Amino acid sequence: MPNSLCWSRRAPQLACLLVAVCLALPCGHAAAQHRSLFSFDAPHGAAPSGVARARDGTLYAVTRDGGASGKGAVVAVSGGTVTHLYSFRGLNDGAAPSSVVLGSDGALYGLSTLPPTSDAAQQSALFRLSVAGELSVLSRLNGGPDSLVLVLGQDGALYVSSQAESAVLKLGAYEGGLAPVFRFEAGTWANALVVTRRGELFATTLPPEGPCHVVKGTRAGAISVLADLPLAEDGSRETPTALARTSDGSVLVTSQNVDRYAVYRWKRGSALLALGTLDAPVHTLVAATSGNVVFGATRYGTAGQGAALFQVAGAELTTLARFSGFPAGAGPRSLLATANGVYGSAADGGEGGVGTLFRYRAGEGLTPVYAFSYPNGSGPSSLVLGSEGALYGVTMDGGPHGAGTVFKTDVSGTLETLHAFKPAEGAYPQNVIEGPDGALYGRTLRGGEADFRTLWKLDKKGELTTLLQFTEQRQRSGPKLVQLSDGTLYGADTAGSGRIFRYVSGERKFEEVHKFTGLMTREGAHPTGLVAGPEGVLYGVTRGAHGPMIPPPFSSGTVFRLNKDGTLDTLYAFNDDKNALGALPGGVLLGQDGLLYGSTGNLPFLCNVVGNLFKLDPRVPDSKPVLTHAFTGREDGTGPTSLLQTKSGRFFGLTLGGRGYVGDDPACVVRNSTLFEQSELAGFRTLEQLDRVIGASASSIDEAQASSLIEGADGRLYGTLASGGSAGAGELFVFEPPPPAAATQ
Repeated sequence: MPNSLCWSRRAPQLACLLVAVCLALPCGHAAAQHRSLFSFDAPHGAAPSGVARARDGTLYAVTRDGGASGKGAVVAVSGGTVTHLYSFRGLNDGAAPSSVVLGSDGALYGLSTLPPTSDAAQQSALFRLSVAGELSVLSRLNGGPDSLVLVLGQDGALYVSSQAESAVLKLGAYEGGLAPVFRFEAGTWANALVVTRRGELFATTLPPEGPCHVVKGTRAGAISVLADLPLAEDGSRETPTALARTSDGSVLVTSQNVDRYAVYRWKRGSALLALGTLDAPVHTLVAATSGNVVFGATRYGTAGQGAALFQVAGAELTTLARFSGFPAGAGPRSLLATANGVYGSAADGGEGGVGTLFRYRAGEGLTPVYAFSYPNGSGPSSLVLGSEGALYGVTMDGGPHGAGTVFKTDVSGTLETLHAFKPAEGAYPQNVIEGPDGALYGRTLRGGEADFRTLWKLDKKGELTTLLQFTEQRQRSGPKLVQLSDGTLYGADTAGSGRIFRYVSGERKFEEVHKFTGLMTREGAHPTGLVAGPEGVLYGVTRGAHGPMIPPPFSSGTVFRLNKDGTLDTLYAFNDDKNALGALPGGVLLGQDGLLYGSTGNLPFLCNVVGNLFKLDPRVPDSKPVLTHAFTGREDGTGPTSLLQTKSGRFFGLTLGGRGYVGDDPACVVRNSTLFEQSELAGFRTLEQLDRVIGASASSIDEAQASSLIEGADGRLYGTLASGGSAGAGELFVFEPPPPAAATQ
């Protein structure tokens, strides 16, 4: 499967390379058609009951029936190809899986029905399935699947609501330790729930008697009732069937009482508001990725109508589409709201008559400049502004040979593939720069005669020249290339302690300039950024050891200067001040004022490393960096990278993640990158909170630094998004900077 999140060298992670722009789902009122993605058959599974979607667009579905043993299955669907991952046997692994969620570790988690015990007590298995198809049972739970609800909290932890225990259990760090975090009165069950990024609970509960409730649970475990669902005139109660929470804090609830199917909204400071009724029960609701919109589906239709796909925008309830049975399917079971549309599973219908996966997409919010598809390149990873005003970039995957491409585009969205790599030329281009001669230069991650990567040059007519075939495996990764005015290319390798090399174009000569001495020296190791200074001097940073607050003698990063004679001066070692300015620098740029500007904390999966921005005067001996912004890991983000100074002198950057950082939560998961501006006069401000993470793995930081945020000839900011778009293969985006902020008083 292409693009399997951060762990593949071929498709280096949706989360790790690039800039993201949030795509909002419009809330149009016109009905539109959904599209069938895949029709099930018995060998692959039948009657899909749950679906999950990875950031690369891969859909995972569990089926209650079918598979090799007829006990249910798990399949993956990507690019129109279905892959069978696992068939349940009905033994210790259970049968008839009823739900599935995709954990932040990339594995699938779900519930299956275990064989009855000797006392006929029903139990369920909480299982973990790796993307390689290896299944393990984490826990045995009392009760059948209908008495258990599994959700992935917005804080990244897994939660199970158990009717037998009258509690919501939390799976700590996905390692099997289930512990109750929210307890209800005996006999009360939460049958629908959402856990926020702060670890708060919103749920619907069914007490032994009286009206059902909409409740809130604090991080301390305290439960309070927000609203009661109404009782009918005969005293019967409405039973909640589904719940969703929107970005403004509103809670949508659907309920059932005999043949009445109602939709309600609760909003802070207001009573429970009835929005309308539907013609069939609703068992799934999902909030859109942005905006105060909720999507839902009825289980069936009446009077010859198919099941309804509907939305609630504010207080307005709108039917979007009806399921016809063929070819789109019937009996929708689960929904996913993404920036590219609403995905779901239907337990019936389709070409094989046993269910489908479907997608509904009314349109896109922020319009990308270009949406990639695999044939013309997948996973754009770098951009450069050409001297003539066009944008050039590379894709790390896709193209006719599956090895990546070099492309040219303009602001209208017209894209031209200049070159499609063949593995013998190099594969998976990492980054691109424009040389003084107007040609494009870059490196590949793989390929070439020995499959160790290549150094290449491409003129703007598309003619490729392989400058160097690397012959050693250790020459495998490093930061973006730098080219001096004389045409000499400089780069770095980060394997081992790392080194800086140069390639003299006229002499076709490759030579090592400096080899770093290692983690236990003040010189440091693992160069991750290079920038050309005046008179042939290079500046850069080393990342050092992979960990927070690394004590001496282990390096936690340095700022260095490489002189023309090949000697290296350590301008600052972050250990010197016990990491007062952070650790793990991820890049540096030379400002128009001659100062170096950089960032620390570029490993956001370490929950206590969020990062800082700093500046340093390299012209002053023994100068120390000055802190310009300390990130909190919340609204401002975590893991700053991709720093840019525009022609007007303004500073912009991106974070690898943010808005999901919870320092005291062991299940910390970083979410949602940010686009920010740093001003000398006005300070720091977050410009855009994005809906994706662009970095999460130590092994991918080098590639993340190769991503581009650039200023176009029109003064707007351009960047790349490794996934998404109409084909799910990535996008180019444009951002119009707001006017400069006023000076801080």
